[in-house]
Amino acid sequence: MADRSLTMPDMAVQVGHVGRRRSQDGATLVEFALVFPVFLLLVVGILLYSVAFATQQIVLYAADQAVQSSSSIDPGLGEGEYEVVALRRARSRITSVLGFLPGQAPTITLSDDCGMRAAQEGEDEISALCVTSDPADGNRRIVAIRLESSFGSLWPGFPIPEFLPGLDRISATSSILVGSAARETSLAS
Repeated sequence: MADRSLTMPDMAVQVGHVGRRRSQDGATLVEFALVFPVFLLLVVGILLYSVAFATQQIVLYAADQAVQSSSSIDPGLGEGEYEVVALRRARSRITSVLGFLPGQAPTITLSDDCGMRAAQEGEDEISALCVTSDPADGNRRIVAIRLESSFGSLWPGFPIPEFLPGLDRISATSSILVGSAARETSLAS
């Protein structure tokens, strides 16, 4: 059997190791104090941007659903009546898609500006629905929508730091071509 008793040099190495361990405990605490705030800021930034990105995607989905709701409207309706029905359906669809958000869904109005001009700095939000005739085929219509809202109106009370860019205004546009030519191709197949 081997002798397992510690000799004096072995004991000195162990004691020296313990002494070094105690001096590194303070260094570890200082390193943690320096790294933790940076890590916490990174995690909070990721969470804020993920909420903003998800909200942008939800608003885009609401715009897509709003214009798709106009595809089932009777194409034989007159221009004014078609616009009223399309606006009513779009408002209903937007309210149902954005209804789970704690804030106010954007309200849309009819517009003649199918260029869907975005609101300028300091200007009110522009959310509009535009219905025009297709220049190539007068029997078809182009339905376009622009939803624009501030992040604060969709998420009231959500803490958004002012120094994070891109979180102040959320907008989405979508359009669809509806009418007899599209209907004929879908019936022919």
